[in-house]
Amino acid sequence: MAGGKWSRWGRGSCEGWSLNLGGLIHFSIVRKIDGQGKTSRYEATSHARKIDNFPTALAAKKTIEADLELDMKCLLHDWTVYQREKAARSKD
Repeated sequence: MAGGKWSRWGRGSCEGWSLNLGGLIHFSIVRKIDGQGKTSRYEATSHARKIDNFPTALAAKKTIEADLELDMKCLLHDWTVYQREKAARSKD
């Protein structure tokens, strides 16, 4: 799977999309079929945690991307703090 961009997998009634950032962050959208073989929803997950169901894959992608951008700001802030604290410990 390509890192940093949405990757489509599967076909027909068994398809989905994945977004991987390094080995740490993984999002997935899976098409769900109803009893009549029609698309009923798209299930979005982060790692193994269900995010929500969406009427379209595009709606799921937009929600994931908005959440990801907010979470990445927090992650980058925390990473900077971690690096600073680690460097300070190594000076002791």
